[in-house]
Amino acid sequence: MQSTLPGGPAGSIPVLLTERQVAAAVGVGPDTVRHWRARGKGPRYRRLSTGSIRYEADALRQWIEAQPGGGGR
Repeated sequence: MQSTLPGGPAGSIPVLLTERQVAAAVGVGPDTVRHWRARGKGPRYRRLSTGSIRYEADALRQWIEAQPGGGGR
């Protein structure tokens, strides 16, 4: 998935994901994503002027990469 859209003179426009899209991408339910957001634990988000919550695709990718890996022995 492309994480930015072509922009005008100001540059690229980030692709914004819904809470459900973020939940699906990381394999959890939307309630878990809301819980993370309330506790400041999840990926960075934006609250739009409409009150909607959106997540930048790049921020989600960075958050995923920063999570500790599971460990086999």
